[in-house]
Amino acid sequence: MNKKEKTKLCTGWNNCDYSLKIHPVLLEDDASYHCQVSAADGIPGIRSPPARLTVYMPPEPPIVKPEVVKTTAGMTITLLCISRGGRPPPEIMWVDDATRETIRDGILFTTDKMSDGKRVTVTSRLSFTPKRFHHNSTMTCLTSHQALTSPFSNKVHLEVLFPPEVNLRPRFENLVEGDEASFYCTANANPTNISYRWFHNSRQLHNQSSRTLTLHNISRNFHQNVISCEVSNEVGTSKKNLNIQVVYGPMFRSPPEDVAAETGKRATLKCDVDSNPPPIINWYQLGSRKLLSTGKAFEVIVAPFTTGVYICVASVRGFPDLEGRIRVLVKGPPLIVSSSTQEGRMGDTVILECTTVSIPTPIRITWTYRGRQIDLNDPRYEVLEERQNDALKNLLVIHGADSQDFGPYNCSVVNEYGVARKLITLNREKTIPVFMVAGGCLALILIGVIVTSLVLCNKRHSTDKESPLPEKPPAGNMTSQAHMVNMYEAPSDTNLSNDVSLFTNQHLYHQLTATSDRDAHDLHSLSTDSPSKSVTGMEGNVDRVLTIMEHGDTKCRRGSLNGLCPNGNAMLRESASPNATPDFCTIRRGAKPQCPANSNGRAVHETNLGGIPIFHQNGTTSSSPLNVRHSTYSVSRAPNYGSPLPPPYTRSPKVGSPRGSSSPTGSGTPTLPSSGVHNVEGGSPEAKYIFSPEAMRKPGTLV
Repeated sequence: MNKKEKTKLCTGWNNCDYSLKIHPVLLEDDASYHCQVSAADGIPGIRSPPARLTVYMPPEPPIVKPEVVKTTAGMTITLLCISRGGRPPPEIMWVDDATRETIRDGILFTTDKMSDGKRVTVTSRLSFTPKRFHHNSTMTCLTSHQALTSPFSNKVHLEVLFPPEVNLRPRFENLVEGDEASFYCTANANPTNISYRWFHNSRQLHNQSSRTLTLHNISRNFHQNVISCEVSNEVGTSKKNLNIQVVYGPMFRSPPEDVAAETGKRATLKCDVDSNPPPIINWYQLGSRKLLSTGKAFEVIVAPFTTGVYICVASVRGFPDLEGRIRVLVKGPPLIVSSSTQEGRMGDTVILECTTVSIPTPIRITWTYRGRQIDLNDPRYEVLEERQNDALKNLLVIHGADSQDFGPYNCSVVNEYGVARKLITLNREKTIPVFMVAGGCLALILIGVIVTSLVLCNKRHSTDKESPLPEKPPAGNMTSQAHMVNMYEAPSDTNLSNDVSLFTNQHLYHQLTATSDRDAHDLHSLSTDSPSKSVTGMEGNVDRVLTIMEHGDTKCRRGSLNGLCPNGNAMLRESASPNATPDFCTIRRGAKPQCPANSNGRAVHETNLGGIPIFHQNGTTSSSPLNVRHSTYSVSRAPNYGSPLPPPYTRSPKVGSPRGSSSPTGSGTPTLPSSGVHNVEGGSPEAKYIFSPEAMRKPGTLV
């Protein structure tokens, strides 16, 4: 309850202050007040001007409706902010917390007096369209009043549903032709339950429902194409487009074409190339590196020195250059290049060819026969055309040609610059009668049979003449390769005789030393079919001393000793001169002396090898005779045509021993030759020739 008091303050008998004090001030104190002074009786009083007392009442905190708004982006909503009990009316404003800006549009205020008639209620009505970024943001209502030191506020919470906001980007900004292209699609949406669809040039790509799209081996055809990603949720659908940029090398949009013009006229050469980025095109003449021009087109004035081939080179960085060739041709009359004589077969379909080179293309090609034009309405005739580079081949087809169709034909070609004519004669093709063809085939077959028979007979006859090859010795009978002697590879028969070792085991040879007497020495047999025999005084049996042969049978082959057959080697001596000493050259290769065989089928040969010196411990030497007994089996073996024998050269029976007259003649105990191979002194001229360099270089001399 307030109290009003009057106060009086005088400073003189006629100077007083009469003030009114109200404490506490209440709302009902809000009024106009007057000060009135009354005078003495009979004197009228005076009244002061009114004094207005205004009482401020702060408003209550504002109320917002609704407090939480669930809406969809793009839809307009209405928000209320109510301020009550204020005197005078308060000021209300809205603030967008998402943008931190004061909203000035779309606001409507209403003021209503309260029941006391002094206070008011102010309502602010805001019409607002939220966007997707307003999701989870607020709108603030502020009330300001003179009685308040700071404004009151209240907030509206916004929950905004919005369709997906799509962002589409490629994995790489620059896609190169042939690469793998990937595109990523991201979306911001409320609610977040979304689905994806992909499109290529507005055509949906089925089975593509993820946020990533991958295209394999992308081609230049995708350049400037549109890839779209469509994302949907329960609110709506959003779509984003992306133009594809593909980098690719140069390629002709259309192949370069030759140009033709009259002499003195201009001809334009074009090189239409597609690439990204655009190409750099340079022009050259074939055979020259001089740059003539740049760009897609190039003009030349047709002349004899400007005709020929021109080259356009299109270059794009990072790709191989593209080269095109264009010919500059001169227009003129046609030229016929077909043969003037052609052939056909009676009764068959005959084709006459008229090939022309014409720039420009011929206007008309006409066939005439004996001065009359061919009637193409006749089903027997037909005209075909084939384009071959610069030439045009015109074919006149005659079905079922008879005798009247053979003869001279005229082909006429007309173009804008002239006419060309050529006489083409159709001759009848010469044929070979069927009976002659059949007879020739039979003759060839008969000749083949005869030649084959002769070859087979010749081979059989040669097989009968040649000696069979020896059996390969068993592994147990093979000697070391270092001690095997090939009589056909020795430089001379004398060397071959020196190369033959009487000892088959080098270890046994080293047992005969100068300090050790050996009364007996075992000569190992070279054959498993003959047992070794211990000999005394260097006498005994040596089985198959000479078993290393190149061809033929093992029976009585060529030897380097004084005969291989018993009874003094009579068979060998028959082929030599009585005065000649049997040696390596007395038996021709291929000779097959028959040796007598013993009861068990073995051919037995005894050879007296003469004496071999034996060194005793007392320093003396003695000679012991060495008899060699050679035994072989008669083994038959088929000839080996893969290794034919060399031809037996004829030899004079007067040829003496290469060792000269010093060699014993007809003796059964020849002395082993020394290392002097070329010692042919005292020999016959034939022997000297045999061991001469000329004979050595002549194949088959020493046989």
